[in-house]
Amino acid sequence: MTLNCLMWNEGLVRKSKDEEILRCLGKKEYMKVMGETHEGICGAHQGGRKMCWLIRRYGYFWPTMMKDCINYSKGCESR
Repeated sequence: MTLNCLMWNEGLVRKSKDEEILRCLGKKEYMKVMGETHEGICGAHQGGRKMCWLIRRYGYFWPTMMKDCINYSKGCESR
């Protein structure tokens, strides 16, 4: 699997299929982003696929995004 990432402004980025520049995150960063996205401003507890879509829309990326978001939402205690 080729990720086509490059260094830009002291960070790793990737161009999406839609020509958007997405910031690549490490585990510590993406765990925080998933938590904030899942909880939402009103405690929305987004599902995994919706979380993944939102995170990409916010401009972030990591290779196992979809799987991680689905697993994170399945592990939510508020369900």
